[in-house]
Amino acid sequence: MPDWVELAKLAVRPRYSFSLFLTSLVVLLIPLPSQLKIEEIRNEYGQWVGLAAVFFFIVWIVELFIMGASFIVYIYDRYQEKKIMKSMLDGLNQDEKCILMQHVNKKETTLSWSVNKPGIASLVHKGILEQVSSESSFGKPHVVEKKVWDLVRNKPDRYLANSNKVSI
Repeated sequence: MPDWVELAKLAVRPRYSFSLFLTSLVVLLIPLPSQLKIEEIRNEYGQWVGLAAVFFFIVWIVELFIMGASFIVYIYDRYQEKKIMKSMLDGLNQDEKCILMQHVNKKETTLSWSVNKPGIASLVHKGILEQVSSESSFGKPHVVEKKVWDLVRNKPDRYLANSNKVSI
């Protein structure tokens, strides 16, 4: 690619477009020492420097808007994901709640469970537990998904209420 294309790609980034906008304003508006010979540049190319200042200001504003919009979309997606996760946790049956409560009580994200234990298969299917590929005579280890673990660990009474039944 030609060098000017690479330079144009850099110029539309927010930090560079703001820097170029600010530099253009300095050249146009601030009186600088005469040994820099800025007066000659101002007189000869002032209109183009002013046009460049307006252009880079618009590019900077558009880039800020795009970054802000993508940040809002990111926050909204996280909110929706958390909302879905909370509704999934609210819909757990008694066996599933007991399994998660044992993880919370032992303060462990990974525990070994028998494959045919009631509730394990449905928790794996829902994406709450993930089976680790390891063979053991005690059962297969399962890991609680991190987002679920954060919710359940911080508020076990809210999501795992009525799971007092202990069954290993």
